[in-house]
Amino acid sequence: MFELKIHISNRSPSWITRNFAGEYYEWYERHLKTLSHEGYSFGLGGNSFFIRRQELINAGAWDPFNVTEDADLAVRLIENGIRIRQFESVSTETCPESWSDWSNQRTRWNKGLFITQLVHVPGTLISAKFGFRQWVNFWLPMIGSAMVPFYNLFIPVFMVSAGLSYFTLVTMSKSLWILLGINLSSSVLLNHLTYQRIDIRRSIFTTITDVIAYLGIHLLAGFKAYAEYFLSPLHWHKTKHIEIENSVPAEILHETKSEIQQSFKVTL
Repeated sequence: MFELKIHISNRSPSWITRNFAGEYYEWYERHLKTLSHEGYSFGLGGNSFFIRRQELINAGAWDPFNVTEDADLAVRLIENGIRIRQFESVSTETCPESWSDWSNQRTRWNKGLFITQLVHVPGTLISAKFGFRQWVNFWLPMIGSAMVPFYNLFIPVFMVSAGLSYFTLVTMSKSLWILLGINLSSSVLLNHLTYQRIDIRRSIFTTITDVIAYLGIHLLAGFKAYAEYFLSPLHWHKTKHIEIENSVPAEILHETKSEIQQSFKVTL
């Protein structure tokens, strides 16, 4: 089966949309492209993929109780021996432009991915269809993202409550500040390069503030998802999207459809 790359069509209005567009560029144009090229399957993005109807049915189709049903479906497809590859074409998507809409979307994604991980991670560890390298490439980015807010809660609580010596506290504090500095510096550099690649022109100062602010709202959305997972696990936030008409010309859509049909004939 094939998944198209996704480009964000409203990437310029605000610092949220700039960062969102950069995330999607790095994920689809670099990370997933590399995995696909090296023969590894990956989690589906959900909005632009193509699969034979019978293969979808054989895998159990979409789980109506999981709002990250695309990632959940990808696991079951891999277990059924279906290869997931990226197709060299593009679909567009608009991202939330306000903090509240962005937060609702990320909270929903985080809660859904928690469920997907709890359901599938243990079984896929011993699955012959996954294998060690496929398992690592599929799950570690997802698990790492889910655990970032947890560690930002756990580490300070541990340092305060564990009865550590003054020397240990100072050493841990300095180490954490150094790690934060390395993380922020590398994130600023990556964002600056990514902005240039997607034709967003911003000063290095703006990039720095973008990185810090976006990291902050990521953590807040993670904390919110943790809380709602226990307090309101069946509540799923809705997200408002502003549609942008004619973001992909009709001739490109026709060309993409023809290429995908030919690829299905040749490779599947």
